[in-house]
Amino acid sequence: EKGEGSSSVSVDFPVHGIVPKEETQAASYLAQYPQYDGRGVVVGIFDSGCDVAAEGLLVTSDGRPKFVDSVDCSGAGDVETSTVVKATVTEGSAQVVGLTGRTLTLGQWTNPSGDYRLGWKRGYELFPDALVNRIKGERKRKFDEKQRALEASLQSQLDDLKKARDQTTKHKKDVEHLLEYSKEMYQSYDDPGPIYDCVVFHDGNVWRSVVDINEDGDLTKAEPLTDFFRERQVANFGPDIRLNFSINIYEGGNVLSIVTAYGTHGTHVAGIVAGYYPDQPESNGVAPGAQLVNFKVGDSRLGTMETGTSLVRAVIAAIRSKVDLVNLSYGEAANVADKGRFHDVLSEMVTKHNITFVSSAGNNGPALSSSGCPGSTDSNSIGVGAAIRSSMMHAIYSMRKDVPDANFTWSSAGPTEDGALGAVVSAPGGAIAPVPTWTLQRNQLMSGTSMSSPNCTGTIALLMSGLKATNIPFTPSTIRTALINTAKRTDGVEVFSEGAGLVQIHDAFDYASKYSADLASRNVHYTVTLPSFKDGARGVYLRGYEESNRIVETTISVKPVFHQDADNALKIAFEKRFKLVSTVPWVNHPEYLLLMHSERTFNILVDPTKLEVGKVHYGQVDAFDVSNNTKAFSIPVTVIRPIAATQGEERSQWSHEFEPVKFVSGSIIRRFVHVPAGASHAVLTFKANDIDSQKQFVFHSLQLEPHKTFTDQYKFMLLTEGVTKSFAIPVAEKLTIELCLALWWSSIGTATVEMKIEFHGLSVDTNHMNGNDLIQRLDVRSHLRLQELSPVITLKVVRTPLSPTASDIRPLPDLRDVLPEGRQIYQMVLTYNFELSEERELRPVAPVISTVLYESPFESQFWMIFDSNKYMRFSGDFHPKFHRFPKGRYTIRFQLRHDRIAQLEKYKDYALILETKLKSDVKLDIYSDLNTALTGGAKFPSAGKAIKRGDQRPIYVAKLADSSIPKGALAGDVLTGTIELYKKVLPDAFEGIPFTYTVQKPAVPKAPSAAPAPPAAATGEKPAKSAAEELQEFLLTQKVEFLRRLIKAKKFDAYLELSSPEQLGTGHDTHLPLLLLNLDYALAQPGTPQDKAHLITEAADRIVRTIDQTKLAVFYCKEKLGTKPEAGEPAQGDNKKEMDEQKDALVRALHEKAKALANSFLATSEEKETSEGQGQGQDKGKGEAAPAAPTPLNALEVALADLRNWTDINSGDDAYVSLHLKRARALKLPGHVLKYTAKTAKSVSAGGEAGDREALDQLVAVVRGLGAEWAHWASYLAAWNILRFPPSYALF
Repeated sequence: EKGEGSSSVSVDFPVHGIVPKEETQAASYLAQYPQYDGRGVVVGIFDSGCDVAAEGLLVTSDGRPKFVDSVDCSGAGDVETSTVVKATVTEGSAQVVGLTGRTLTLGQWTNPSGDYRLGWKRGYELFPDALVNRIKGERKRKFDEKQRALEASLQSQLDDLKKARDQTTKHKKDVEHLLEYSKEMYQSYDDPGPIYDCVVFHDGNVWRSVVDINEDGDLTKAEPLTDFFRERQVANFGPDIRLNFSINIYEGGNVLSIVTAYGTHGTHVAGIVAGYYPDQPESNGVAPGAQLVNFKVGDSRLGTMETGTSLVRAVIAAIRSKVDLVNLSYGEAANVADKGRFHDVLSEMVTKHNITFVSSAGNNGPALSSSGCPGSTDSNSIGVGAAIRSSMMHAIYSMRKDVPDANFTWSSAGPTEDGALGAVVSAPGGAIAPVPTWTLQRNQLMSGTSMSSPNCTGTIALLMSGLKATNIPFTPSTIRTALINTAKRTDGVEVFSEGAGLVQIHDAFDYASKYSADLASRNVHYTVTLPSFKDGARGVYLRGYEESNRIVETTISVKPVFHQDADNALKIAFEKRFKLVSTVPWVNHPEYLLLMHSERTFNILVDPTKLEVGKVHYGQVDAFDVSNNTKAFSIPVTVIRPIAATQGEERSQWSHEFEPVKFVSGSIIRRFVHVPAGASHAVLTFKANDIDSQKQFVFHSLQLEPHKTFTDQYKFMLLTEGVTKSFAIPVAEKLTIELCLALWWSSIGTATVEMKIEFHGLSVDTNHMNGNDLIQRLDVRSHLRLQELSPVITLKVVRTPLSPTASDIRPLPDLRDVLPEGRQIYQMVLTYNFELSEERELRPVAPVISTVLYESPFESQFWMIFDSNKYMRFSGDFHPKFHRFPKGRYTIRFQLRHDRIAQLEKYKDYALILETKLKSDVKLDIYSDLNTALTGGAKFPSAGKAIKRGDQRPIYVAKLADSSIPKGALAGDVLTGTIELYKKVLPDAFEGIPFTYTVQKPAVPKAPSAAPAPPAAATGEKPAKSAAEELQEFLLTQKVEFLRRLIKAKKFDAYLELSSPEQLGTGHDTHLPLLLLNLDYALAQPGTPQDKAHLITEAADRIVRTIDQTKLAVFYCKEKLGTKPEAGEPAQGDNKKEMDEQKDALVRALHEKAKALANSFLATSEEKETSEGQGQGQDKGKGEAAPAAPTPLNALEVALADLRNWTDINSGDDAYVSLHLKRARALKLPGHVLKYTAKTAKSVSAGGEAGDREALDQLVAVVRGLGAEWAHWASYLAAWNILRFPPSYALF
């Protein structure tokens, strides 16, 4: 029975929108052809990695394995396994010691050679960031429980000691040290995560590997894995982590590749393409019958960003795997279109190996020319825009009301910089699809062209499945032709983001079937270029003010391109007749074109002079094959006619106010303005009217410069009735700027918006200063209006050039780095070194190369920074980021890859730039006039000064004082920052112009001429030595040096003979160098610590007795107080060298004595502990035991007190820390031992030196010795020691 207030509801749910299929006709196609659901088609997924065991991605609709292969192309999952060992048999079990130090018990595996290859991998290098955060949280909770128990136990011990009156202070202090250390360590806790031992072996047929996922060394029940394509094995890192992985083994067993899904993106994409849920078919992907190959191109070291290496490896693997189709839902903005190393290998994959390539158009819209590379820019790609349709609004976005069908606001728009249209087609840009198991959910909603691309890929898989089933041959070109000729345009959606329209796959199949004979016979595609227009453009794109105000005539080149294996007879017979049709009247062209197997050219004329200004206009010349009336190719023509900003009164010149525009959901309004000469910034003002509620708008401005990534500004705005919003943006003069305003696609309702732009223009004649110049004059000019000048120069970064210390070129040793036809790829690794004296934030920059990725001529530009222990701190490539580095010495390894050695050899001396952020910003002093600058008078007034339009005003910049040059900046380094010219007029002040300052060598003042020295008697100095005295002193110095060499050579008998008074002469008992030499002799003697303590103490005491400590103390007291000498006394400085030598000798003697006594005390204590241990449980016999020998503790305490009089032994100096440590060990004070061991370890680890491991391992041993309560800290420290000291540099 229904409860009160309840009502019946429809149980229907719009399931068809979960993974949209109806809009693209995929649903109707599958209804008519259920067997053409992708069967027989293999799709490669170039992405962040797929979970090959995720629900919905296990099998195809006809029961075949869903994933054919799984490959990590990035190298991020690589483990070096070049260490080869033999197993030892213990109690019937084969064991090896892993590189983590764990004993690994092996299973009963077939291994004819008996060789095992070892490596290890940090789990957090394999886990996605979101998973790392979850695992860290779970591990932290468990760690905190143990930490709270430890702190409670220590606090309880401390309370008990405070209550017990008979306990000494040192025991209380000892427990306090333990408590303090545990708390201090907890403050710097940084979970190292799991570290997995890896074992690789050959079973006689294939390479296999086992990963110690439980970190317990027990591998007896582990199933060895082999290359995924062989047996399709999948393992898991455990029920808590739930991350699935597979493996591949390369380079003859030397490299193990652990393949994981780094993030959710790739799995989601794979699910859209081909997910299959037999019990929930509404969740199926578009082509549930297709098989997949996982090509992980997202590098986990870079947060899943793609790299040149991963992309090229993916192409190589895709060709080798014989996939039919590839989806890449990745992309970046590029400087140039249709060029670069990836373009070259992609072209080969598509045109030579008949693999269709589909890619996302990009999410950088809505402004024009925001196309992503390669999806929208590469001629080999079917770029896909992102559409939103009604079914999606209900099923996956839960909107309260439908909005018009559209493309998503953020979907990138063409044309490309070389005039190509951009997106080829569009498809639904959202879906609820599967995600990896580690997310602890089955599926997830995602939106983007990353989703529209796999939706389109799935529809193409349906098309290919049908064509294969009906024996209709196809190529990437014929697939593209079928899509373009049947796509459905959407009312109100521009061609720039939608391309030919929304994919209609049922119609495409009918088209391909109808024209199958013709499509198969020609097996050809067409390249269309404009050879004399803008460096060989692919379309007409008029964007500038001048070019859009004149008639343009240009030549079109059309060339048929056959597959490389096409029969010559087919080429001879090729002849096509085309009718040319323009979609707009302002483009004039020939009516017909007859094309043979050669290039043909013809001219078209574009007349933009009568088109409306301020807007974009598009047309195209379509070539129709007269034999079947289908479109073969098109020539896109885009014209933007910018408005010229108008002049007004002095303060309102160069502005434009646009007519109010009414917006509905998803509306995109574009206005184009010619930026006047001299403009550097613009202020935009918006006001909304007739708006029923607050609405979200996005403003997107964009400018294009030749061969340069588009420059844009992107801002979200919430507009309400009558409220005005203003902000400033930088602009480039003399270029057209697009002002694009869009009501966000999901904002329901309407609004009217007013928009105004006003330009500002202050410029400076130079933006660089040489540190040799005392004063630099800068001329500032106001170009457009009365401006308030308030200059500020701020330097933030120092740029230091680094030259390589080594270069190495060699072939990469595995097939994954061999292009088709056996073309070997080579790598060049350049090595650079630098040192930091303090913690700094920095990044390495590869000049020019760091700014390119897809368009780069190289396959890789990867760098890794290692400390002196080979621990990799950070890595990067395209547009590197700043990272914080502690003090220490570092090595940069920089990799370039190419298949031509000559290309690499040109860069053997390539210099990197090390950009280091300054600890604090440096500001240059700016003055209004030269005299004030020279005298250091009043600086430029902060209130600013007005400059009229057309006027010029000089400002004067003073060089940095030597004391102001940032620490570490050397001559030739460049300080970079900005010069801000405008007085702040808005909350978001105008951005500054880049400014650089070259550091020069500091001036070294000339030393003043020395005044004549007064007579010795007048100053109280000792009289000058005679020549005979100087000779005797010289001879004694030489003898001492010779005796030192005898000690170093351990020729002690010769030393004793030659150091006797008979050999040296008498009167040298107080000669400090000789006394110090005797101390060195004592230190070099063999013997027990107790025996050595006697010799060292005796030698040290002779030094101590020789030095007048009272006189020494008086000298340093006077020096500290600045007391002037009395009459007849020498000046303090005259005796300083002698006194410093005496103090150094005294401190050294006392220190060596204290060390010797500490060693003796520690040895005696350990011997006593050993003898007591051996005597336990034994009959002590008759009579009393002999009294224990006295320990040197009292002598040690006295020695420490004496040493403390002359130096701060608690300063943290390593030598004194060691002294305290030995004393604490002898006294069995674990808290003190931990304190000083930790200090030693911290001291050496801060510098990152090669000897760190011993000190840090000692710390682990000390912590482990504290008992079970400290086990969590012992494990923590041991794990970090493994990570900090890898056996070799990380692999690229």
